[in-house]
Amino acid sequence: MNLIPSDPGLPFKFMRRQFPFTFYFAMTINKSQGQSLSRVGVYLPKPVFTKGLKLLILDEDNNVFKETINVVYREVF
Repeated sequence: MNLIPSDPGLPFKFMRRQFPFTFYFAMTINKSQGQSLSRVGVYLPKPVFTKGLKLLILDEDNNVFKETINVVYREVF
């Protein structure tokens, strides 16, 4: 988004470019234990778990899913 001041009192013209962004919240694996979250993103560039990772995935009606889709946002990388 380009921002150009409209103040005629300025002796020069300039343009500021601002990029839209979204706030996100991050927590460590230890802090997340026991949490219930509606959406979770996990970035694991290398293996970090020595034991199996187990997730409980529920739909809107609290039915248990045995698998989920893997969504990769390439623009993050």
